[in-house]
Amino acid sequence: MTPRLAIAAAVAALVAMPAQAITLNFDDLSPGEAFASYAGFSFTNFYALDARTFVPSGYANGVISRENVAYNGNGYSAVIASATAFSLTSADLTAAWNDGLTVNVIGSLKGAIAYTQNFILDTTGPLLAVFNHAAVDRVQIVSFGGVHHDGYDSGYGTQLAIDDLTLDRVGGVHSDTTIPEPASWALLTVGFALVGAGLRRPLAATRLA
Repeated sequence: MTPRLAIAAAVAALVAMPAQAITLNFDDLSPGEAFASYAGFSFTNFYALDARTFVPSGYANGVISRENVAYNGNGYSAVIASATAFSLTSADLTAAWNDGLTVNVIGSLKGAIAYTQNFILDTTGPLLAVFNHAAVDRVQIVSFGGVHHDGYDSGYGTQLAIDDLTLDRVGGVHSDTTIPEPASWALLTVGFALVGAGLRRPLAATRLA
């Protein structure tokens, strides 16, 4: 392979390079407070919680990364949204108080429902929920039902604990907003400069011959 072809192949690889998924563990948030914006996404009726303050409970059993989880306030509907499309990949979900809790996840794009999934949760440990990889710009989470776990006397309701929520804003197979991140733009700029330099050198040599 000639130097010019090698450089062109490197630039093509940069263009095709997908963005890495983002995993949110909520451990950098202040416990007990609602958060409306996090990692570039909008959150409605989500609260951060130090799960160690509720033992025993599904909150404590649902921790995957360090001490914090997110939960839906009062067990009401909660929403994740973005101005641009993203892929909802997976999350660890645990019922806070009720065994057999049903969680309905509804993803929509530009006002139209893209998919819907139901999960049944218990309080004893997290369920790794793997979502459809459809492009969405809004995700609604609705929890209901189940039976209160015996011995969990410090609370009640249809709340669920969420940890290690994985999203993919750009570069995913199903994203309709595939644009390079700032670091990728920098690499692309260098790559195009190298291609230009590689093309100029043979032309200069021809003129001198």
